[in-house]
Parts: sequence; C-alpha cells; structure tokens
Amino acid sequence: MDAVSDLRRGFSLVRRQIRIIFGTAILLLALATIGVVNSPDIYTATTIVMVDPTARSVLTPERDYGPSGSENSRVDGEVELAKSDHVLLAVVKEQNLTTDREFGGSSGFIQTLLNPFTGAPEVLTDEQVVQRALRRLSARTAVQRRGLTFLIAISVRSEEPEKAARLANSIAQTYIDNQLTAKIASATRSRDALSAHIGATWQESSTAGFLDAAGPQLWADMGPVVVAQQAAAQLESSRQGLLDRLAASQDAAEQATLNAQLAAVSTAQQSSELARRHYQALLARSQQLQAEASLQLADSRIASPALPPGSPSGPNRPLLLVLSVLGAAGLGLALAALYERFIGGIITEGQASAVLESRLMVSMPRHRSGRAEQRSTSDALMHSPLSVFAEAVRRVRASVDQVLRRHPTGASGGHIIMVTSSSAGEGKTTVALSLARAYALAGQRTLLIDCDLRKPSVARHLDIAPQYGLKDLLSDDFLEDRMSAIVGRDESTGLTVLVGSQASDFPTDQLIAGRAFQRLMAAARKSFDIIILDTPPLARVVDGIYLTPFADLIVFVVRAVTTAQSEMRRAVEILNASKLEAVKVVGVLNHQEAPGKPY
Repeated sequence: MDAVSDLRRGFSLVRRQIRIIFGTAILLLALATIGVVNSPDIYTATTIVMVDPTARSVLTPERDYGPSGSENSRVDGEVELAKSDHVLLAVVKEQNLTTDREFGGSSGFIQTLLNPFTGAPEVLTDEQVVQRALRRLSARTAVQRRGLTFLIAISVRSEEPEKAARLANSIAQTYIDNQLTAKIASATRSRDALSAHIGATWQESSTAGFLDAAGPQLWADMGPVVVAQQAAAQLESSRQGLLDRLAASQDAAEQATLNAQLAAVSTAQQSSELARRHYQALLARSQQLQAEASLQLADSRIASPALPPGSPSGPNRPLLLVLSVLGAAGLGLALAALYERFIGGIITEGQASAVLESRLMVSMPRHRSGRAEQRSTSDALMHSPLSVFAEAVRRVRASVDQVLRRHPTGASGGHIIMVTSSSAGEGKTTVALSLARAYALAGQRTLLIDCDLRKPSVARHLDIAPQYGLKDLLSDDFLEDRMSAIVGRDESTGLTVLVGSQASDFPTDQLIAGRAFQRLMAAARKSFDIIILDTPPLARVVDGIYLTPFADLIVFVVRAVTTAQSEMRRAVEILNASKLEAVKVVGVLNHQEAPGKPY
C-alpha cells in the first residue's frame, strides 16, 4: 500500500507541476542537444609497451636483481612512472604543446563567456601556460596495465587522429628514454664512487712508506701503476740487500737486527702484493661499470607503436542524448518537488500545519457530483450524506467542537466561528456554508453571515438574488422593514443566513469596525448557538483584521497546490497579530476546484 501511495503521489506531482517539469526538461534537453551535436569528435591512439621486470644489460644478459614475486610490483611501478608529470612535462616541451590550440589554447568556452563580466581576459605567465598544457595532457592520457601481463597501454585522446598517435608514441619513447637515462646515471655513480675508493685504498695501504720517501706528488705525476711497480722494486732491492748483508755478517747482534729488518720488508712486500691485487680487482670492476654505463639497455620497449585511428572513439552521441533526456526529466521532477515543498503551493497537511503553526488540520477531499440540481459543493451534505466530502465536513465540525470544549473563550451565548483564507478562490465560502449546514443538520441553531462585503458569494451558492445585504444592514439609513430581504433560511437544513447583495464599490472596513456590527454580533450570540462568519481573504482585504477579535475559533482554509506558501505565511502573520491569544485555529486543506475569480 505504501508503494501504491508513493506512486499516486508521484503521478499527482507530475500532473500539478507539468509546466515546470516539461519546461525545465525541454530547456535542458535543448542545451544538452546543442552541446552534444557541436562537441568535436575525439580520437584515441594507443601505444603498447613491453616491460622486462628483470634488470639486464649487454654485459650481463642473464642477471636478475629481483625475485619473481616482485615482478608485479615492478610493472605497477612502471605504470606510475609512465604517467608521471616528469614524463608528460618533457612531452609538452618536446611537442611544443603550449602553442597547440587543443592543449595550450584559451581557458575554454565558459571562461570566454565570463570575460565580459570578470574584466579583462586572463593573462598567464609562461609557467602557467606550461602547467595548463600539462593538466590537459594528463587529463587526456591513460596508462594501464593489460591484465597480469608485462604489457602497458599508453592511450592519448585528441581531436586529431594524427596528433593522438604522435603524442602516445612520444610519451612511450620519453618514458623509455628516462628509464635508460636513469640506468646510465646509476652505473656512472657506482663507477665514480668505486674510483674514489680505489685511490684512497691504494694510497693508504700499499705505498704509504714509499710515498713518504718519494713525496706525495709522485702519485699524481706517475700514476698508481708506475708507483706500485717502483714501490715493489724498491722493496725487492731492500730485501736483497738485507739478505747479502745477513750472509756476510758474523756478529750475532747484527744478524738479529738484519733478520728483524728482513721480516719487516717481507711483511711490506706481502701487504703491497695484497693491495696490488685488491687494486686490480677494483680497477677491473671500475672498467666494467664504465662499459656498462655506455652499453645499458632500457628494461622496456615499444611493442606496438600507435597508429592514427580511423574512427572516433567518442563522444557516444546516442548514449549522451539518452542520458540527457533522463537527466533533464529527473532535474525537472526535482525542481518541481522543491518548488512544491518550499516555494509553491501547499500539498500536504504537514506543510499546512507547519505554516499555520497548528496541529489541528483536516483534509477536505475533492468532490464531483453529477446531480443537475446541485448548485454548490455543500449540497452534498443533503444529496450524498455518506460521501467522503460529507464525512470530511462532519470531521471539521467535530474538530471545532473539541477545540471549543477544551479551550472555552469565556464569552457568553453562542459561539462565533470565523472562516477565512489567505486569498480568494480557496473555497472558504464552500467550507463555511458546509460547516453551517452540518451544524444545522445536527439540530443546533445556526446563523451564517456573509461578511465578505467586497465580494459576497453565499447568495450565489444558495441560488438567491437578494435586493439588500449585510452592507445595507450596517448602513445608517437602513430601515427595519428590509430585514426580511436580508435574512433568509435554508429550507433543506433549517440554517439561517444573513447574505450579502452586490459587491461594494467603496471600502467596507469602517462598517465592520462600527457599532452596528458590534450590536449585530451581540444579538447573534443571544439568539443562536453557532454563528459562522464567511470573511474576506486576510492577505487581500483589511476587513478580516476587524473580524478576528469577534471569533471564538478560526477555521483557516488552504487550497491544495494553488495556495502559495509565502502568501499563506503572510496571512498567518496577520491572523496571529489580530486574533485574541486564547483563540485556536483549525486548518482545512481543501482539494476542491477553485470557483470564481480572485480579487
């Protein structure tokens, strides 16, 4: 049942706000159609790059620096490097995209439209132009890994197919060049660090004694190889000399000294030989790094270069048009709902209660009768007493009785019930006559007074054409013998009616505020149980301000959908300022068709 109710409310919303929905939808759809039709074709070119996750070079083709488990991470990292700003910025400069219409042109159509309102056109620095081209290239570039393979797809979108292919290939080649440059730089740094270590190691260990004797400049002048050879020759010569002297010596003390010196020289020779071997190993590694630096290979290669696409990849105009239709319809419905909820007419009892600041709210349903003799909707009380409309009138009467019983005003005699609305055409006369007839049918002495002197309509509902009315009764020159022409009786219910005659052509507020009307109200309280005042709309005519102080209870009629919330709020402010504080308000949300013309 809730789903059915929601569906019915949705259809009711569409029926009530069909103009807003269709107007908004048609406008947005027209704008979207113009944009879609005039949007340029977009071409997508893709370059396929193969990534080898094993670090290889010409000298060591089988070397693998990483385990197989790290291959996926390596390839994912290469994807991030390929779409990095460093690579794209190099492409921007290489392809001179700052002067390209598509990537380095003006800020766009919207900014061009705003320039007359924001002042002079924007003036960008060279760096800002480069950054704008970089942002646009980044937005039109997609780098993705193809599944779990070692293939990377570099795609570029452009309005020109040749440009898309050129940029895709340029990004791929720049990425590979950067990868190769990074490997060369890494090998060069290793070689330089090893060379520095070679010099420091040799100077400190292998030839320290020799350099002390020969001087530090010898290393720089002769080179490490010559110095090492001379150091070795000097040590060998010293050893041979010590051996000859030891063989010729007969003194035990001298022999001990020569043996110690010979041991020292042997130790020096061994250290020199070890240092020489270490130096040669480091030198070989340094030469290998030098060769690797000049013979490095990139770990990636272009497996399939991009070709100019033969057909555009977008936009998908049929799909965009379908989405535009759906979006325009959805936005139209949203605007209609917002308009009804916050700006337009009152739809629900909750809305009316919130504005009226009253929890007493009764809904008056729509009623149509095919009876030819029915002059007013209120006739349904007699002709269709079991109808939904008649039941709603009795519910209004019950609400009024409950309020009068719970919140007595202290006034003696009959109760005065004021029926009013914020504007004309909201059905207050129908509600007033229906409520009066309901009380009369319940056996209470009831008087209905048509206090709308500007536009009396009770007589029209009762199909009578009186010669005189309340306006004449309140005049100073009124004659008592005319009373029978003003006071009538509804034969079907026993209701007493004080009708109006012709619309007044002068302000009538002084008549309502005069002593004659006060005496009329006092006399009515003594003679009747219920007095119902059909009053003019509060927001349009000032007479209602003078009528509210007489009321013991106020029935405020709100026409569903058509009554604007702003106008209702203004009428409620007038009502709260003019009525007595103890007087309660019962709201009626009327769904009937609006009769007659507004003021």
